Amino acid sequence: MNGLLRVLGWVVMVGGAVLYLAVSVVTMNFLSSIPLLISAAILAVILFGLSEALELLWDQQERLERLENKLNALGREEPEQNGPAVCKKCGTQLPPGGTFCPTCHHHNV
Repeated sequence: MNGLLRVLGWVVMVGGAVLYLAVSVVTMNFLSSIPLLISAAILAVILFGLSEALELLWDQQERLERLENKLNALGREEPEQNGPAVCKKCGTQLPPGGTFCPTCHHHNV
């Protein structure tokens, strides 16, 4: 879309200049067709401006998506386990600070 607007801007600019020259040569009055040239230039500038605005908008959208992904990655970190530690093998509650299960003697690391 961005490239299309730029190409369209150039087409309007060149087309307006060619139309200005054609009308001026046919009518043999170069001053009366100046508004045609000015309006083509204004329309081309508007199209170029829209192209730049869309490019800035897309860049901002990409930045927001990257920021959102980073924030989601931060939110996915596992919270600390607040409850008592349990054995991974049998599920028995481990003594505070202990890594060996008193029931099955499994070493929980």
